[in-house]
Amino acid sequence: MAINCFSPLKLPLGQECFKNLGLNRIEIHCDVLNERSANEIKACGYFHEGNLRENMYDNYHNRMRTTMLFSKLSSEYNLNSTKDDFFDWAQNQAVKNSESAFGAAIQNLFVSPVLKSVTVRKDYLLFSIYHIDIVESDVVYMGVFKQFIKIKEN
Repeated sequence: MAINCFSPLKLPLGQECFKNLGLNRIEIHCDVLNERSANEIKACGYFHEGNLRENMYDNYHNRMRTTMLFSKLSSEYNLNSTKDDFFDWAQNQAVKNSESAFGAAIQNLFVSPVLKSVTVRKDYLLFSIYHIDIVESDVVYMGVFKQFIKIKEN
């Protein structure tokens, strides 16, 4: 059984490197044969820059290893809106569209917890997709630069 240890590091790694340390770039290397890790790294928004062909010897497998090189720049980290950005925006939209102060208060009270429980976020290099699946409604938004656009509704 493989343990996915990269996903939990995604947010703290970017925040620590880009926001707290002021770095411009994160590089991640993995063996070209390690497809699961490569897919997880890509899913976290890292760009596959290329392969370092037979760049090191792998004693465990007794072979020359080819290494995949992934990176993310601070400018790319800041493009994707966070889930909290989306929830704040959605809550503001709900309050804005309510017809009374009482309606706005009810929206404030109930929208956020319900929305948080039914929303799935998927990060891509330059944007994030927010999929909201509520009983008979399926809505998808795209978020970039803290702007959100509805791209699908059933």
